[in-house]
Amino acid sequence: MNTENLKDEVVRGPSGEERVGEQIGTGGEGTVYHLQDTPSEVVKIFEREKCDEKADKVRAMIARPPIDPTYKHRNRRSMIWPTAVIEDPRTGDFLGYQMPYKDLDKQENAQRYARENLLWDDSEPEVRYKTALNLAIVVNAIHQQGHAMGDMNHQNILIEKGGYVSLIDCDAFHIKGPEQIYSGEVFFSRYTPPEGRGNTLTEVRRSDRFGLGIHIFQLLMEGFHPFQAKGSGATGGSFDDMIDGNEFPYENPEPGELEPHSRAPDYQSLPKGIREQFGKCFVSGKAQPITRPTPQTWISTLREASGLANDEGGTTDSGKEGSSETEEDTRTGQSIREGTTTRNQQSTGKKENKEAEKSIRELRAEGSPASGSATNATTATKTPGGASGTTHRSQRHGGGSMQSDQGRASSASDSIQRQKTKATQIGATVASELRRTLIYIGGLLVILMVIYALLVAM
Repeated sequence: MNTENLKDEVVRGPSGEERVGEQIGTGGEGTVYHLQDTPSEVVKIFEREKCDEKADKVRAMIARPPIDPTYKHRNRRSMIWPTAVIEDPRTGDFLGYQMPYKDLDKQENAQRYARENLLWDDSEPEVRYKTALNLAIVVNAIHQQGHAMGDMNHQNILIEKGGYVSLIDCDAFHIKGPEQIYSGEVFFSRYTPPEGRGNTLTEVRRSDRFGLGIHIFQLLMEGFHPFQAKGSGATGGSFDDMIDGNEFPYENPEPGELEPHSRAPDYQSLPKGIREQFGKCFVSGKAQPITRPTPQTWISTLREASGLANDEGGTTDSGKEGSSETEEDTRTGQSIREGTTTRNQQSTGKKENKEAEKSIRELRAEGSPASGSATNATTATKTPGGASGTTHRSQRHGGGSMQSDQGRASSASDSIQRQKTKATQIGATVASELRRTLIYIGGLLVILMVIYALLVAM
């Protein structure tokens, strides 16, 4: 179908009148037109080669629409979701879908909005929290209805004055239909976790959590990406390289080695609860997807930080899908409790390394010979870039990084072991000297007693 000649396809209303009006947008998959008879609605007409691929998915979206939270409470559209199928009335062929009209010229994409409207010097913290909260509410509504985004992309997240969020191009999402899942192929590496987006609904939903965390971080931190870092140990290049190669530099920055971007706002000024959720998303959650905060968790955290009541900014009613997401976490959460999370490993590793260095320096100061040369024990073990499963990235970082990180961890362990061994040797020496002293004193006492006995006898 040639969308430039759409009117020749005869898309008409019930009375035979021509419905399609002015073209207002175009994309790789289709064209958007105003409806003459319904100004508040537009239609998206797909290119012919896309029609068969999209037909069942669009029908599934119409059958299972999420509750639009801001429309329900404030009559503002927070997602541009299909409302009706558009068919050729002569043949019944699927052409596209009808959806609400929204003036996109009054909105900016999420990344630009963060950089231009949410600078710390020009905005109040509550405004930033509310904007992030509105995004979490909309993503939560998608998840509660059983769907997932997948295409977590700042260009499809539009924000208008007041912090109101709208999702567009929703037909690229992962959609749960009555009998099957309709996947989306598009995703941005800037918002994709190290293990990749995955294909199953569960995997994509966990990927959404990672992308949501990045978007919230950018909204609260003037658009800076959480894995942008500087220092001799920082990985540069593309955003997926940064996600794979860098630890979260705001958690435990290492001056000169790995630290936040020099122009980034003061991370420690964020509320403790928000920083804790970022830690769960980007530290432990980098390797363990199950620990990433859900949209519902972000809603609670941001509500507390912003001071907004439950009826402001949307709805937080829990639905069946929200419950199933929690149950899914509970089923797999045991693996986290049975082991040490990445975040704890980093903290413990760095603490042990520092203790090892301190002990070695003390031994040297005392003149005690150290066993072997001093070991570099200043770098904590880094999390490998990716987990098993479907991923859009190569494992180029995983192998070398894992080997070098294991080497650093092994060096730290060797330092600690040598320190323990030296302490044991010193303890043994002290004990030996003490035994000799006690024997000497005992001998003197025996001699004194003998002399005393002789004197009494005389």
